[in-house]
Amino acid sequence: MRNKRELNASLKGSTLGDADGDAEDTLKWIRKSKKKEKELAKKRLEELESMDKVFQGDEYTERALGCFNVLHI
Repeated sequence: MRNKRELNASLKGSTLGDADGDAEDTLKWIRKSKKKEKELAKKRLEELESMDKVFQGDEYTERALGCFNVLHI
């Protein structure tokens, strides 16, 4: 018992059983991670749109394709 009391006395800071500041820190972390995830998704969407524009080149309209006939065999 004496050794256990000495060990507990030497502990500094909060332990796993203490939930004082952990709840706020957890909420902050969740909010930050969601915000970061949204920013990454937005960035990926912009990259995909720019890649689509590069690969598509000129966009064809119905008027430009009006003279083509499609045969189904």
